[in-house]
Amino acid sequence: MYCSDCLLYLGVLVMVVAGNKMLDDCLTSNRKYRMNVVLLEDNNYEWSRPFVQGAVEQAIEKDKQENINN
Repeated sequence: MYCSDCLLYLGVLVMVVAGNKMLDDCLTSNRKYRMNVVLLEDNNYEWSRPFVQGAVEQAIEKDKQENINN
């Protein structure tokens, strides 16, 4: 019983360390493409869909054109 608990804790520790390393790599990398969009349907905040939809659609179209040109 004691040995299986130790193996379980060791396995969880390894997964946490590996996950943390992958997250750090993702957050610190300088990727060519990055898109963070939060769209809410409540009309209360400036990042709600009705307020940002036009800008998001323009950004998607601009990115699409850049991909076509390259």
